[in-house]
Amino acid sequence: GVLRRRTVAGGRMLTAHLPGKALAVTSLVVDAGAALEPTPLAGVSEIVARAMSEGAAGRDAYEFGVAGERIGATWRASTDWDSLRVGFEVPAAELAAATALLADAARSADFSDDVLDRVVDERIDEIGIERSQPAVLASEALGRALFQPDSRYAWPDGGDPETIDALQHTDIRSYRDTGVRKEAATLVVVGDLEGVDVDGLGRAVFDGWDSSGPTVAAPSVAARGPGRRVVIVDRPGSVQSVVMMGHDGPARAIDDYVAMTTTVLVLGGMFSSRLNMKLRE
Repeated sequence: GVLRRRTVAGGRMLTAHLPGKALAVTSLVVDAGAALEPTPLAGVSEIVARAMSEGAAGRDAYEFGVAGERIGATWRASTDWDSLRVGFEVPAAELAAATALLADAARSADFSDDVLDRVVDERIDEIGIERSQPAVLASEALGRALFQPDSRYAWPDGGDPETIDALQHTDIRSYRDTGVRKEAATLVVVGDLEGVDVDGLGRAVFDGWDSSGPTVAAPSVAARGPGRRVVIVDRPGSVQSVVMMGHDGPARAIDDYVAMTTTVLVLGGMFSSRLNMKLRE
């Protein structure tokens, strides 16, 4: 395939050369997703990802945004159960400049009190809007039904208003310091890399990044165990109903992960799935 792995300045890189693709991606993928969050801090990784672009290396949030816009770059930041991802979509000719900005965000974001307060408030408001959708409420109820209350998987991967509102500034900074580490990060670069100093991009991110320290400890993810349960979520006035059925599954590291997830998609996990086609017949 086109994917190439390499180690640069002690850090991992994954690159893909796609000739003729003028738009490139430079992204840092970190093993600091929601599954590694302590349950009382549910949602902290999402706050960390969003705060990274809100001022770094002497630039405030506005100046960081302008620096990206000047090179035609679009910032992307997100988390899921497995990883935290931050980076840019950018013209291939500006990969070096974008990667330097990415390094600033990952290694020296300010995380000032006012920034963290604003990001937390915005996230709480966002969850309120998400919860206006019945599918979101159903998904949250399914997680609570499948896993023990102290399991991280019993809570949404993005946290909920209660856990996020309870986050202290020290909680957020501590998770950044222990989670966003050189040892846990992979720099992914994809695009037309003809003439690009790929190793130079790696050095910009990893060279001199001293991130030694305690690692994030994986919390309990214990399931409730066997036994059928029926959970009803009453949402007065809802014009749509959602029915979900599920159970806990094997860890992501199993050899059959791709086959397993593909099976789920075929059965009912996408619009053209067998279940949806039957319903629409």
